[in-house]
Amino acid sequence: AATRNIELVYESIRPVTAEVDEMKISLAISNLVENAIKYQLDAGKKLQIKIKIDFADPDCEFMKIIVVDNGSGFSQEVLELLNAGKQIKKEDRTCVGIYNVMNRLKIYYEDRAKIYFRNQENQGASIEILIPVE
Repeated sequence: AATRNIELVYESIRPVTAEVDEMKISLAISNLVENAIKYQLDAGKKLQIKIKIDFADPDCEFMKIIVVDNGSGFSQEVLELLNAGKQIKKEDRTCVGIYNVMNRLKIYYEDRAKIYFRNQENQGASIEILIPVE
């Protein structure tokens, strides 16, 4: 990561212990991190990707995973498509990374998992996943 000018930071506000499928979670996170790296537009800027993990609710029934980067963020059109659960299609290709994450969440957790896409104010993209703790 250092040779590509990328910093990966893991943050946890408090210890998070939950019964979840480690493989499912790691696949989702790695796809989102890979996507942030792949679509970094400013090659001269250090890309910082933060992975934040916490519980989403006081009863600890949902784990919250947030992947945030300091890239250029999503265009408004892409944000609308992603939040509607639709696949992104470019002129000559179909973007599958994030769409795969959305589909896997549906397959693994049905309607119990949620994924939200946002742009941070002048700071890049933010993707929040809520996963039920079993």
